[in-house]
Amino acid sequence: MTGVMVASVPLDTQVHDTYFVVAHFHYVLIGGAVFPLMGAITYWFPKLTGRMMSERIGRWVVALVFVGFNLTFFPMHMLGLQGMPRRIYTYQPEMGWGGLNLFVSLSSVILTAGFLLFFFNAIRSVRSGAPAGPNPWDCRDAGMGDHFAAAKLQFCLYPASSAVPIRCGRSARTFPWRPACAPTAGNS
Repeated sequence: MTGVMVASVPLDTQVHDTYFVVAHFHYVLIGGAVFPLMGAITYWFPKLTGRMMSERIGRWVVALVFVGFNLTFFPMHMLGLQGMPRRIYTYQPEMGWGGLNLFVSLSSVILTAGFLLFFFNAIRSVRSGAPAGPNPWDCRDAGMGDHFAAAKLQFCLYPASSAVPIRCGRSARTFPWRPACAPTAGNS
């Protein structure tokens, strides 16, 4: 997305090698990849571990990461439009970028705190989180089916569904892979 934006010659002339490019790249990267990844980890966490992540801590994570993200990278756009170059470790005081640059640096602490709290929540939840039921989000899909509780051999049984199955040209019993665990009565 950043490449599409700076492909415009007038804009690229203004923002080339400035903090605008850094800010927009991180807006796209974190907003488009890291936020959804954190959501996916939260969604699949009960399935993978059999435990729930703390919702209270999760709300703090969302608030800290969202606020820290915007307070860190939005001002960088303004700094870039003012001509602040990247890849320079210090700037002359008369340029006027010092205050906003300090604000960006301090805001990144909020963002970092949010990410650290997310990892703390995950580690804590693996060890002592509330047990997750077989379908903690009340989903009606094969991935979170009622019979698929997290366990050591959770992938030994094929999912049973009352809905029309998703087909790939094979029946559910003729997949080319085999489970890592030994077959039991009913799934051989």
